[in-house]
Amino acid sequence: MTVCVTGCTTSKCHVGDIGTEILVDVCVDISLATLVKLYVMKPGATVAVQWTSSVYQQRYVRHVTQAGDLSVNGEYRVYAWVQMPSGSWSGDVDVFRVYNAFE
Repeated sequence: MTVCVTGCTTSKCHVGDIGTEILVDVCVDISLATLVKLYVMKPGATVAVQWTSSVYQQRYVRHVTQAGDLSVNGEYRVYAWVQMPSGSWSGDVDVFRVYNAFE
């Protein structure tokens, strides 16, 4: 599974944003997925966190940011994980940037 497009659906993500959509395009139909997740490594972190996610428009893994998700500025590394009836897969790692308020 390949990540085609990743990132915020707004022009820029900022530290502290809540309600921003993060979409990862997995480039295949995942409408039959039984579970999807995003694994995210924040800047400076050594352990990835899981973001609860859902299937969106058949080929995207979608997460809507909550308090604490975008807590630091810098490059966030992310990959999708999808469980289907036929197996489970991890996607490629992609990067999106989170900015400070005045950037």
